[in-house]
Amino acid sequence: MELFQSQDNFIIVNGTHSLWCNRQDGRLQARIGVDLGEAWSLRCRGIVYGIIGKIQFFPGADWRLLVISKRTLLGNLPGGHEVYRIDRVAVLTLSANESPEFELDVSLSSSNFIFLMFIAFLGFFYF
Repeated sequence: MELFQSQDNFIIVNGTHSLWCNRQDGRLQARIGVDLGEAWSLRCRGIVYGIIGKIQFFPGADWRLLVISKRTLLGNLPGGHEVYRIDRVAVLTLSANESPEFELDVSLSSSNFIFLMFIAFLGFFYF
């Protein structure tokens, strides 16, 4: 899947399907048929392998979109289904401000996972 950034949206394209995530309010919109012509100031940010969800660390803070930026194939299940390990997660800030150049990559270490679980239990974790 390709990740594009426009003035108002992050756009994830997979074949003829796309997911538009509004950078102002975090609203998600799935679309069939890719029409990137309506996006202003479009630029390609790279390849992603999946979407984890949205998170807001504190009430009133900017929303963030979590996407899988690196994976490793572990094996196959019967029926040809592939099983992957998530190696890296990119955190995209949903705001009108310019996102940093791939300082977005965050390694999924055990300390980061424990931190995310701690935030989830405090009730600041929203999907």
